[in-house]
Formats: sequence, structure tokens, C-alpha cells
Amino acid sequence: MIKLKEILQEAKRDASLVKNFKELLLMFPKEVRDKVMRLKCVPQNPKWHPEGNTLKHTILVVRRAIEHSNKDADMIIAALFHDVGKYDTLGTNPKTGQPTAFGHEKVSAEEVEKYKDAIESLGGNVNRIKAIVKDHMRIKKYGEMRQKKKEQMEAMEIFNDLKFFCNKLDKGGTDL
Repeated sequence: MIKLKEILQEAKRDASLVKNFKELLLMFPKEVRDKVMRLKCVPQNPKWHPEGNTLKHTILVVRRAIEHSNKDADMIIAALFHDVGKYDTLGTNPKTGQPTAFGHEKVSAEEVEKYKDAIESLGGNVNRIKAIVKDHMRIKKYGEMRQKKKEQMEAMEIFNDLKFFCNKLDKGGTDL
């Protein structure tokens, strides 16, 4: 039986080598683990997230990142952090009565910055991860944007990263 310590030594604290959500989560300080685990009590609108609470969604996104990102540590870490701000921004949409977390991406990006030392120790590029986390909701509206806004997004260095993150990783459902 392989022990966690051996797994971490084997991975050399490199997030690109993790095999599952639990391994990734255990590479971070307790404070980060606690912030991620509290997402279990954050409901989501079932129209967009039939998988249930935000923790279940985060686990799915991390799994997809591990499976589909070609061992890209930044995508894997962005998957872990992308919705961590939902706990602090949770509210109820007055029109639909459904849960909403308006502005969660800004709070999530601040968490990336707060834990930049831990992220860098795992081989992560903090600026790239923070940009993906900060703009992961904006790219979802790309098809509805005016041409000028589209051109501004297309000029972003992380435009292709955002499209990949949105289309392949951060989608609702229970496909895994």
C-alpha cells in the first residue's frame, strides 16, 4: 500500500503529476483544504450544475483537468481554485430564487494570490492561474459579446486557455 508521503515524494510536489482530487488537495496547506471542503455546503443552480453542491462540481472540474489538460499544472490548480470564492459570495437570485455567487471569480482570484507560495511550490504559474480563475465566467459570455469585446478577449494572452477551461473543464453535469 502506497502512503501519502510516498505519493507526495514521487510527485515531487508537482501538481502536474497528481492522479486525483484528493492527492491535489492534500498538497495544499490546511487553510486551503478547509476553504475547498466548505464548498460542500454551497448549493448551485441545478440548471447549470445538476451535479449538486460546489464541492462536487469542483471535484469534477479537477478530475477533468487531470484527465484532459495534458498534465498542465496551471489548469489543474485553476480547477481547484476557480469556485472557492462561492462560499463568500453566496446569495439568492431574487428573480429565480436559485443560489447565485455573483463575483465569486474575483474572490477566487484573490485566494490564488493569497496562496501563491504554495502554488509556486507545486510548479504553478500564479499569474496564469489567477487570470484563468478571474476570467473563467467572462469567457462563457463570449458568444453574446459585441465584436469589440470579442476582439479584446481574443487579444488576451490566455484566451485559448480560457476557451479550453470553459469548454472542456468547467461545465456542469455528472459525466465523470
